[in-house]
Amino acid sequence: MEVTMEDPVTNPPDRHDAQVADVPVLPCFCANLRRAARLCSRLYESEAGWPNLSVAQFDLLRAIARTGTITHGGLGSLLGLDQTTVSRSLATLRRRDWIRVAPGDDRRERRVALTGAGKLQLQRGDRAWRRAQARLRRWYGPDKWDAMQRELTAIAATIPTMPKNWSGGSVLDVRLVLGITRSVRAPRSRKRSHSFPRR
Repeated sequence: MEVTMEDPVTNPPDRHDAQVADVPVLPCFCANLRRAARLCSRLYESEAGWPNLSVAQFDLLRAIARTGTITHGGLGSLLGLDQTTVSRSLATLRRRDWIRVAPGDDRRERRVALTGAGKLQLQRGDRAWRRAQARLRRWYGPDKWDAMQRELTAIAATIPTMPKNWSGGSVLDVRLVLGITRSVRAPRSRKRSHSFPRR
């Protein structure tokens, strides 16, 4: 059954202190996803004790920490970011002395690792992140939460953004960063593609 703008989703009042909110289902899947992502980011960043960084920056620090070192391309593939965004974001972290960059296996490759200051920033953020995530999980419901985590990972696996031979690390690195114990495979198609066509 197709949902429309007239099909609201009601949040039960006992889930949180706010008033009951009738949220319309948007016709665009991406718009629904981005709206939820913006509100989740706002929730995490407003948590008491959250450090002076964005959720996106926290995700970068977390990804680097879990793999030890990772290439620019590996971060882009893992988090679904283009290289311009990765380079700009890492430049900000480097100016704050949260990361260090070293040459990789070839002259074109650069590998990223956390500095002591970066590890401290991640540690500070982790405490606030755990509180915010626990609260959101409680509001949404533990059973639905676990199912949603799997579905979001499956969606990411369906879209061909991660190259087959990415240079950021092994498959185990990806599973560690995503926090999953089983890999999620994208459905097979007749024509395999690992990048979007140029327009």
